Amino acid sequence: YGYDAFVSAGMAFERIVLTGGGANSAAWRQLVADVFGLPVDVPAQSEGAAFGAALQALWALGRAQGDATPMAALTAAHVATDPALACTPDPARAPAYQAAYRRFLDHLDAVRPLYAAPSSSPPL
Repeated sequence: YGYDAFVSAGMAFERIVLTGGGANSAAWRQLVADVFGLPVDVPAQSEGAAFGAALQALWALGRAQGDATPMAALTAAHVATDPALACTPDPARAPAYQAAYRRFLDHLDAVRPLYAAPSSSPPL
């Protein structure tokens, strides 16, 4: 659902970089690749959040010192993935996931009115 919002806003994706506990599961990596139809990579650095924070700090320090190096250049220089953990999507699985996602969206539409802003009518 969030992915769809990014795509609707004009963003395009070439791959997914998966971090956290789920990245340790071959089944989860494959499922993510199949659901999104994108290759999945896992960083060689297992502490993704801390490493990302360190990269942001490095970038911010550089900016404060007048260095205009873009974040993309820093990540290209410092982020490596583990090829042994990579997954590619299996197109044969896509129809089942697409059907399940459509059902999810239908259910979401059905319950959305329950979470709408309260009406201005007086309480009973």
